[in-house]
Amino acid sequence: MFSNATRQIFCVLSELELDFFQTGRIGADAPADHIVASIVSLTGAQSLPLFLPFAHRFGHRVLSRAVLLSAFATVLAMAVFCTWHPFDEMHQKRLFVLHLENVCTFLLCSQLCFRDKLH
Repeated sequence: MFSNATRQIFCVLSELELDFFQTGRIGADAPADHIVASIVSLTGAQSLPLFLPFAHRFGHRVLSRAVLLSAFATVLAMAVFCTWHPFDEMHQKRLFVLHLENVCTFLLCSQLCFRDKLH
């Protein structure tokens, strides 16, 4: 029923689904963002040559509508996620602290930066 390329894509996508959740359990020392970005870029590099001949079957009109629909879906998803407020009274706020110490003049300096607005 499915071609060999389709089976490979399903296998890679199921592997991605497993790896995303495992990167959160590795610990704070592992750069989870870099691991996930590497996995996604390798998956995209493998699946792009399979997608191009498939997309070439359709005409210019269908492809241009598909691109516009994808762009609209992306903008809609961005608008939805921008309205969410993940931090509330029960969750931590992000606070960046920068501590500087000049060993020549023995000057100590601390700077605070709040990432999320305080209520």
